[in-house]
Amino acid sequence: MNTRGVFFASLIFTLMLSLQACSESDKASEPEVQASEQAEPGSGAAPKAESSPQDQASPAEDYKTTRMVKDQYDFVVDGIKGAIGDRGIKINGVNYIGKMLKRTADAVGATEEIYVHGQAYNFCSSTLSRATMEADPHNIAFCPYIITIYELKSEPGNIYITYRKPLLVGKEDSVKALQAIGDLLDGIVDDAIN
Repeated sequence: MNTRGVFFASLIFTLMLSLQACSESDKASEPEVQASEQAEPGSGAAPKAESSPQDQASPAEDYKTTRMVKDQYDFVVDGIKGAIGDRGIKINGVNYIGKMLKRTADAVGATEEIYVHGQAYNFCSSTLSRATMEADPHNIAFCPYIITIYELKSEPGNIYITYRKPLLVGKEDSVKALQAIGDLLDGIVDDAIN
């Protein structure tokens, strides 16, 4: 398959997974989590993460990783921002998704408040992004990287961290570079919450 074919196959696969995620989220009323040791909220101690079912998903369902900690939202946000900055990476932007949904609720006739907080942080590593795009210029679709942090209105105190790893597509050098981005995202979240 040529580069264009790989790109379009990757795009179609991503869209199919997004549609599947939307239909599955309608079925689930509460995310399942596995128990683990917890730090006391606000204690300053590093919270222990709980894994969600997505951490053990099959490759076809492995479009995102979700972790959950019991702590104060601002402490988790600071941990993620610090772990990104510790790697010499600058956060390019913050999307205030929770606030946007609250602000636009009346306009779309919504009555349910979903999030207490919900923000997405986007950033790129110039080194990893260059390696990825030198391997295949169409890998630009995988930049920026995004880590989303949110607290559900229905689960106060449970702070979720979700991110998508890039699909491992293309030739060997592309796959290797894309894997490095996935490893970076795992490392940032691990450092922030463990």
